[in-house]
Amino acid sequence: MSEEHAKINRLELLQLALVGAQHRYTQAGHQIIDIQREIDAINHPISKRPITNVSEIAHKPAKKARKSLSAAARKKISVAQKKRWADARKVA
Repeated sequence: MSEEHAKINRLELLQLALVGAQHRYTQAGHQIIDIQREIDAINHPISKRPITNVSEIAHKPAKKARKSLSAAARKKISVAQKKRWADARKVA
């Protein structure tokens, strides 16, 4: 009878050990996922993170192309501004 009782105790012990091991395995999996997310956050800051879904594309503002000014246009603006500064100095 004690041998049968020992088998039952051993079986219960192994079942409890299995439950504990499964729990630790699940926790380790969650920790691995958390660490991977932290690594991804470091490697891909929010502004540089790859777009993962369509809604992110829809909300991303389009960049406007800048118009470049010719040298003559920049010179004309420069002369006009210098004239305004000179007039402002005369008044002051």
